[in-house]
Amino acid sequence: MNKVNQSPCRTSQEVSDLSKASANQKLLTQKINDLENTVRHLELTNQKLTDQLNDQNIELNKEKQKYKNQQNTSTQIQNQKDSQIQKLIDENQKLVKTIQKIETDLRKLDKIKEENINLKQQIQDNSQEIEDLKQKIPKNEGKWSSDAALGILASKRSQEILVLKNENQEIKQKNQELLAKLNTLLTENQQLQSIIKSDNPSQRLNSQASSTKQYNSSSKKQDQTNYIQNEQLNQLQQELKEAKNTIEKLKKLNNSKSSNNNTPNNKPPYYNINKSNSNDKIQKAQSFNSSDNDKDKRLRDLEDYVRKLEFEKQNIAQSIRLECAQDIKQLQDKLREEYEAKAQLEREQDKPSLEEAKKQSQDNQKLQITLQRQNKEIQNMEKKLTELLISQEDIQQSLQKEKQFQDYLKQEKNRLQDQLKEKQKEINEHKEDILKLAKERQQLKDQLDKFKFESRINQSQTSNKPVSQISELSKKQK
Repeated sequence: MNKVNQSPCRTSQEVSDLSKASANQKLLTQKINDLENTVRHLELTNQKLTDQLNDQNIELNKEKQKYKNQQNTSTQIQNQKDSQIQKLIDENQKLVKTIQKIETDLRKLDKIKEENINLKQQIQDNSQEIEDLKQKIPKNEGKWSSDAALGILASKRSQEILVLKNENQEIKQKNQELLAKLNTLLTENQQLQSIIKSDNPSQRLNSQASSTKQYNSSSKKQDQTNYIQNEQLNQLQQELKEAKNTIEKLKKLNNSKSSNNNTPNNKPPYYNINKSNSNDKIQKAQSFNSSDNDKDKRLRDLEDYVRKLEFEKQNIAQSIRLECAQDIKQLQDKLREEYEAKAQLEREQDKPSLEEAKKQSQDNQKLQITLQRQNKEIQNMEKKLTELLISQEDIQQSLQKEKQFQDYLKQEKNRLQDQLKEKQKEINEHKEDILKLAKERQQLKDQLDKFKFESRINQSQTSNKPVSQISELSKKQK
């Protein structure tokens, strides 16, 4: 009864509550729709940002790949340039070695020519020394015979004979050594001539030089011969003086003996001589002259020996003059013969026979071919050197371009890195926005869930309240 008899004010209040609840529900529904639209908008914005981020990452990867490709290309170009430079360096080294080999061959050839000239000079000197020794041997033998024949100077000459024998043996031994050396030099000279024959285009000049050297050597030989002959003349003059002194001493000795025969109480005949001159030579001379006849005979022999020495002196001087004249004449004849031979050779070379002309033309052709080949080699070497220089300049230019390209790549790399940093900064900013939007979305979802929950509660409350009121109204009407 109490429920049926409720007042109308309370019923209107309940109706107003229901209208408020429905209005609130509509507001909540609209707010939920707005929040869902906002969430969709945020999702679209997030999707767009994600797509932009992916596009930027793709573009960045493309730039990185492009940079890597450019770097690989530059590395390949650099390797190719390095290989080309190495090849050019190897070719240059080969050319340098070839040039050095040619220079060493030329130096060897010049050295062989100089050795040949020195060997010829040594042969001439050794021949001159052998001739001098051959001339000295018979003179020494004549000196030994003359010294042996001279009894007064026996002691002095015996020592000199021993010395001269030793000198003769040394001279013979030296002569044998020089002959052996001369033979070896001749064999070496023949070998060197056989080596130089093919590479000796200036043979005329060498022959002229050899004739000039021969003339100089002959003049030197003449000077040496004159010096030796002057020494021999001086030696003979010295021996002549010694023989004259010996004759004077023997004359004095004879006079002193005759005076001693007149005075028998005087000292022995040879006492004064032994006292005045104790030389071994004079004592030996006194022992040889034990009697007056022997003294006279010895004096005559000595006078004959002096005359013989003077005659030999004149003969030697005359022979020296004749030898000098003969040597000069021989030298003149030899020079004339050489001049005539050279003139004849030049005439024959001016008018050669067919075979000689053919041979000479072949030799000239060979020499021309050799010279042409050498000139071609030199031209090829010069061409290669110019090509190497040009290629070196090209390589330097390409290296300069490569350096510029590398600088450009570095600048591009720095620019891309700067762009990458900016993109990364933008990505970080977008990430912050995305995180902020995600946070707001989560908050909106939470609010939406909360509103849904409240609306459900309100709906449940409103749905329960009218049923009770209707039942109460129906009860009141009854």
